[in-house]
Amino acid sequence: MPCEKFIKFDYSNFDKCQFADSLLAKLKRDLSDDPLMSDGSTTFGEVALKVEEFCKAREWDQFHNPKDLAIGILTEASELLSLFRFKSDSESLRSLDDQVFRSKIGEELADVQYFLLRFSRLYRFDLSNELEHKLKLNEARYPVGKAKGSSKKYDEL
Repeated sequence: MPCEKFIKFDYSNFDKCQFADSLLAKLKRDLSDDPLMSDGSTTFGEVALKVEEFCKAREWDQFHNPKDLAIGILTEASELLSLFRFKSDSESLRSLDDQVFRSKIGEELADVQYFLLRFSRLYRFDLSNELEHKLKLNEARYPVGKAKGSSKKYDEL
């Protein structure tokens, strides 16, 4: 068949690890090339270190106890939420097309991240490990067969 030459693939020289590495590198490049997304090339640790240096230069460690940092996370998350207050789902989505509104969202997201990173760095929580652990826990709590398409909490499934 004429299509065979396009479908046929020689797996004898196929290196899965090399393929996975090149795919991961491409994904990181794709994220890095997007001016809105440097997340593909920046780690939690790098950003947390910047926040730490910022705070140390201002001698703010004295104000950053667990309670006040947790309050900061909640306060900033509430400010993010207030941007969407009294908007329908469709209005909220349309608002994301407005660059001024997006800028306000970005500032609030950054504020939440600031307090989250500050808390995790000062009190030695590895956010990557914590997220991996939580995802594994939620995989057990929300099996695809029961949770797919459902917004119910795990104890209601």
